[in-house]
Amino acid sequence: MLEQPIPELSDLRERLETILLKNILPFWRPRVIDQNLGGYRLNHDRRGRWRGDVDKGFIGQARTLWFFSCLANTSYGDDQDLEIARHGFGFIRDHCWDDVNGGFHWIVDAAGARAVRPEKHSLAQAFGLFALSAYAETSGDAEAQGMAAELFDLLVAHARDDEQGGCFEFLEADWQKPPPERSMYIGVRADEKSTNTHLHLLEGLTQYYRFSPDNPVERFLRELIDIQSRRAVAVDGVAGTNMFRADWTPCDGESTQRILYGHIVENIWLLLEARGYLDGTLAVVPQPLLDCFEKTVEQGYDYRLGGFYAWGSVDGKATRFGKDWWVQAEALVCTLYLYRINRDPTLLNIFAHILAWIEKHQVDCKAGDWHRVVTPLGRRLGSKADSWKTPYHNGRAMLKCLQLIDEL
Repeated sequence: MLEQPIPELSDLRERLETILLKNILPFWRPRVIDQNLGGYRLNHDRRGRWRGDVDKGFIGQARTLWFFSCLANTSYGDDQDLEIARHGFGFIRDHCWDDVNGGFHWIVDAAGARAVRPEKHSLAQAFGLFALSAYAETSGDAEAQGMAAELFDLLVAHARDDEQGGCFEFLEADWQKPPPERSMYIGVRADEKSTNTHLHLLEGLTQYYRFSPDNPVERFLRELIDIQSRRAVAVDGVAGTNMFRADWTPCDGESTQRILYGHIVENIWLLLEARGYLDGTLAVVPQPLLDCFEKTVEQGYDYRLGGFYAWGSVDGKATRFGKDWWVQAEALVCTLYLYRINRDPTLLNIFAHILAWIEKHQVDCKAGDWHRVVTPLGRRLGSKADSWKTPYHNGRAMLKCLQLIDEL
């Protein structure tokens, strides 16, 4: 672990605020608003230049709606942010929702006139529940509240796997099961389940439970906590694998057995947050989660420069050394969340080390926001905005970390 003087929380807070207010927000607002076609414009190159109209992926629209809904509910947001959220809600309501079968399409065209990929992916529904709950909580919009309740009922009725637990990865547009060998959208077969989809289901259910703490929601949320605790975190504290069969047997093959460090740290803090909402403030970190974090640091952390690598193999070796923006964002939240509970100064040192890496290498001081990937040789690669890169990961990290520091 890192040995250095314990940083001052006030200094860390000031640096987080600077990134949020001077780097992230100026990039996204108001440039993200699509004034012509509705929804959000998410197609900017690595210098932040608009590349033109493209199909709109639902996950990008939902993540952006979630961010501005949450921002408007903090001291850092204002009426402008609520209007940006309202603009995004109108688009997903009118153009991404399936009026025939219910639920959200995966991709619509730029104007939302037709569904380009209409099937029902559980990952998209998770982000739909996530965004609708946050927007309804901030705005008080009864229509958004009703859509969230309907979407939850659809998930339980059609996507939930009552026999094996969790959810089916994806279904047809009419919620029917596809052939088991079929693969759709993000390379997962119909007879497989992914850590990625289920950690975001956990996230969406946690957000919805805050807004609607009913018994059916609590039961489903506890089921997901159990799944993510036992599957994404192995019993010996080693990070779990990424892909599973329908019965939660780990899949074979190098790509499916990768340890994605970003998903591991994100899963840890999402589990802590979900347990906190259900059972009250946690006095200690469950030992398997702490063991998993320490093992992930040991295997995937750059002790020299700071930050986490992208992924590694099940034998404990990092194999992709580029540093993705979202991994660093989730690692910030995870490390500070753990520190808030057990006050181990080593965790605060790791947090400060990751933050220093972000400030020096990930933050784009010229074009704004964060570089998508920084290679081991220091090259900055990737687009600034698309269906997957939105203000969700790094914007959420700043808001969440500022909240955690205030609680400390």
